[in-house]
Amino acid sequence: MVLGKILFLSCLSFASFFEDRFNEFASPVTTPASYSLIAGTLLTSAFLIDGMPESFGEDSLVKNKPLGSSEMIWDIGGQLWVNAGYVGIFYGLHLLNKNSGSKNNNYKKRSVHMLKSSLYAATWTQLLKITVREPRPNNPNSLYSFPSGHATHAFAFASVVATEHEWYWGVGAYSLAALVAISRVNDNAHRLHDVIAGATIGMSYGLGVHYLEKKSFQEVKKISFLPSTNGIFLNYNTKL
Repeated sequence: MVLGKILFLSCLSFASFFEDRFNEFASPVTTPASYSLIAGTLLTSAFLIDGMPESFGEDSLVKNKPLGSSEMIWDIGGQLWVNAGYVGIFYGLHLLNKNSGSKNNNYKKRSVHMLKSSLYAATWTQLLKITVREPRPNNPNSLYSFPSGHATHAFAFASVVATEHEWYWGVGAYSLAALVAISRVNDNAHRLHDVIAGATIGMSYGLGVHYLEKKSFQEVKKISFLPSTNGIFLNYNTKL
């Protein structure tokens, strides 16, 4: 009987875990982040229309290179390790804060937010790269142009910063993310619709996870099952 109860509770725990991960993975669709997703999808589609990229200066960016030979600088800014660095720094601050006896949990929240947003966004981007297999403009043999991973990572980072920090940090982060995205077209590594799609995915997950966490704080519903001598005790708690 005891073993059966343990197995039952374990199944409930696994079910709850996977439900939470599914909700997070679907957050760009199920939360107000869907507005960003829809707008970005429509904008990406618009840039697939003949003549649209040229109208917005895609050829001019590639030819004139207003950012100069910036590949090395902005390539670093769009790498996933920048997001990982944020996760490490704020989780480290959380541990230091925890050891000092403080109950401030913002550091851990920020760390987890960045981790989830970046991983989900990067996963979707890689799945699309493998599925679409679009050639890069500067290397037809590379079939991973759509969407831009650099834009995805940069905008996931920026959207987390914008929701977790003061507004001026958000403005700075989004400005840098925009430069990372433009630099990919500037260096002829991507087309405009590639970077718009990447930015849409990154931003949608940064905002989606934020809205999901915000909702969970506003409405907490928790079911707990506790084994007892007479069976299993069910507790359902709702806090608004």
